[in-house]
Amino acid sequence: MNLNCFSPRDINKRFNHAFLTGEKMPDVFVFVGALNQSQVSASPFIDIANRVHSCTIGLVDTDVNPTGITYRIPGNDDSADSVHLFLDLVHDVVIQGYKFREDFIKAIEEANKKKKEEDANKLKSG
Repeated sequence: MNLNCFSPRDINKRFNHAFLTGEKMPDVFVFVGALNQSQVSASPFIDIANRVHSCTIGLVDTDVNPTGITYRIPGNDDSADSVHLFLDLVHDVVIQGYKFREDFIKAIEEANKKKKEEDANKLKSG
């Protein structure tokens, strides 16, 4: 879900609803430019992410106070090239994570299958 298409008030309602219903919260928020749209104060989404104890990763420039961001990546958030590089790296890491998870699940399934076969063989021979 693209949270930037909603107002902070809508996001607050969604998170409050999630707390009441037990809906899963996002694990990580990625910020490109930590200031709000008027470039005056910190984005309200950083506060929301911190309230739900989510990890925050942000591309931060020298004109930003990065206090609310968990993992700060120093860079020029005004340059399109810098932003594209940052987002490409985030994309690559997410794809790698999904592939690693799939491989891990396959390895566990194979190990469980092998163990069941060994247990069945022990029962047959024992």
